[in-house]
Amino acid sequence: MARYGHLRPGTYDITSPRYDVDPERFLRPLVEHTREAAVEKENPGPWQAERGPFFAALAELGLPAEPELVETFLRQAIEGREYAKFIFSRNLSAALEALAEVGAAHGLERNQVAHLPLEELLALRTSSRTDEAISQYLQLRAEEEAQAQRVAAACELPPLITGQTDLDAFVIGADRPNFIGSGSTIADCFDLAHQPADQELDIAGRIVLIPQADPGYDWLFGQGIAGLVTLYGGANSHMAIRAAEFGLPAAIGIGEQRYRELAHAEVLELSPANGILRLIR
Repeated sequence: MARYGHLRPGTYDITSPRYDVDPERFLRPLVEHTREAAVEKENPGPWQAERGPFFAALAELGLPAEPELVETFLRQAIEGREYAKFIFSRNLSAALEALAEVGAAHGLERNQVAHLPLEELLALRTSSRTDEAISQYLQLRAEEEAQAQRVAAACELPPLITGQTDLDAFVIGADRPNFIGSGSTIADCFDLAHQPADQELDIAGRIVLIPQADPGYDWLFGQGIAGLVTLYGGANSHMAIRAAEFGLPAAIGIGEQRYRELAHAEVLELSPANGILRLIR
């Protein structure tokens, strides 16, 4: 509770409950599953195949090329980045709770505070208006920003803008996923993209689809899921590392086009070893 309670599904989402709000749902299954989970066996084969040419290329560029030194640096860089994200999420989570408290003091729900520009809340420190006037103003601004967000959500831009013509028409390319794990599974799938974070979900034995791969979704590993698919994320993203630790079949960073195709599927086949992510039904 003290160490992981600050995490939440959706690190930046003020409407998403923290783990310590419902530890029986978020934390206990994760702890129990961790005790039972089989750790993925290390497979040094791919790295060993590239190791010689990699260090030779470093030496040719005049960079440090001592294997032990570089490999230690790579491990520490990945571990340090994950730890930094973990510490940052603690401070961010505390800040979101403080903002929610300010909103509640003025009669605003969390979903209303989520739409307020930060400067509107910071301006309250020097405001001379009455509490009633402030509450009415903030509720009005929250509704205005909610409407602006609905308009923005109806507009779509390309992942990368390279010129003015991209604003008129563009093609979403198909990204190659980062496949993690050596197992294979065919299972029902479940898209978490539009599910309320505080809703009880029956996802055991299913392949779960989520947009982002942030630490707040660690609770998924305690739910007995069959596989994981994410829209965003790379081979060294948090969820990729965690999936590798648990030996969970995963396809990380499949891209918008592929995600849209799979979001409405019922059954998927996921076989990382064979590079397969296929819609069955």
